[in-house]
Amino acid sequence: MLVRLTVKSFDKWQHGYQQIDHVSQAYGCTKKDILRDAQDPNSVLVMLEFETEALAHEYMEDDEIVVAMRAGNLSRCARIEYFEEREH
Repeated sequence: MLVRLTVKSFDKWQHGYQQIDHVSQAYGCTKKDILRDAQDPNSVLVMLEFETEALAHEYMEDDEIVVAMRAGNLSRCARIEYFEEREH
C-alpha cells in the first residue's frame, strides 16, 4: 500500500505517525518505509506491506488511523493506493 501525503511540517507529522505505529503492527504490517521528496521535504510517500489487501484496508479504516489522518498536519488530502506484489 502506498500513501502519498503533503504535510505542513514533516517533523510534526512524523511525531504523530510514530505515536500510532502500534496500529500497523496490530494489523500485521510486515514492512514500512517513509520516503521524502528530494525537492519538497514535506511531500511524503509511506509504503506499507501487509499480508493481505484486506488487512491493509482494515488498517486504513481503524479508528486511530482515521482520527490521525484527520488531525495529521496535512496540507492536502492523502492519496492511498493498493498494490499486490507479482513475481517477475
